[in-house]
Order: sequence, then structure tokens, then C-alpha cells
Amino acid sequence: MKYLTICLIAIFAMSCEEPNKDVRFKLAPGLEENYVENELPDSLISGQSYLPIYSQIYSRTMGTKYLTTATISMRNVNLHDTIYINKINYFDSEGTNIRTYIKKAIYLKPMETKEIVIEYLDQEGGTGANFHFDWSCKETSNKPFFQAVMVTITGSFGLSFTTEGIDLK
Repeated sequence: MKYLTICLIAIFAMSCEEPNKDVRFKLAPGLEENYVENELPDSLISGQSYLPIYSQIYSRTMGTKYLTTATISMRNVNLHDTIYINKINYFDSEGTNIRTYIKKAIYLKPMETKEIVIEYLDQEGGTGANFHFDWSCKETSNKPFFQAVMVTITGSFGLSFTTEGIDLK
């Protein structure tokens, strides 16, 4: 009984610690199988893309919000060339990087799509959440295509909409 009491006190004490406010790493299921094992070729061009998402949207007033489930799609639209995603960062409405999704570059085979899902109850991003991607591809390849689909259903009410990524300079 004495050992049980000590264990319970230790578990309670650990659960009361302040959460770490640093950027968290969160692996999206299915991405680790696409990690690049070797160095990327020097001949690739690099780019960056921005994708807005809405994990929450306002309804009627600023005091009323709907939560959404957001599916972020990373698409290789090339029929023959592989592309590479080097970084995936998730920012909240205030511009704070709250999550990083890959530890090293991943590849997308021709016509392959990988997704990240921001779940319905995940409110960290807020109404102005966004993603920033660093990517690489051959100069003659099409750039990756980034898209988000947001969905919410409450009772008989449903709402869905999409956003598309833009290339950054």
C-alpha cells in the first residue's frame, strides 16, 4: 500500500507540471514511410508555399465560432517526376509556429498525395491558422500543389470549403 501511495503522488506531481511551450513535433500518419534516406540532388530548385486553413470560423458574431476538421493535401501533379517536401510548419493566428510535421525531407512519387488532418477539437491554430512548406523539385517539373478542405457538421447544418496554397518569393 505504501508503494502504491508513493506512485500515485509521483504521477499526480508529474501531471501538474507546466506544459512545454516550445514548437512541438507531430508526425502525420503515413509521412514517415516517405522519408528521404539520401542527400537530395544539387540540381533541384527550391521554393516555399503558404496555405491558409481555418480550424475555426466565425458565425453571426465574433463570439460564436464553429470548429472545423481540416484536411491538408500535399499533391505531386507530375506524371513522371518525384518532388520533395523539406519542411512543414503549422502556425496559429498570431503567427506562432506551433507544430512541425516532419523530421527530414519526404518525397512524393508522381501523382502521389499525402495528407495532414487538423482534427475537429484541435483549436490551437484559431481562425487564422496557416501552413508554410519548403519544397524542392526539378526545374522542369510542376511545383507541388497544396490544398485544404475544411468541414464542419452540427445537427442538420453542414459547411465545407477549400483553400489553395500560393507560392512565395
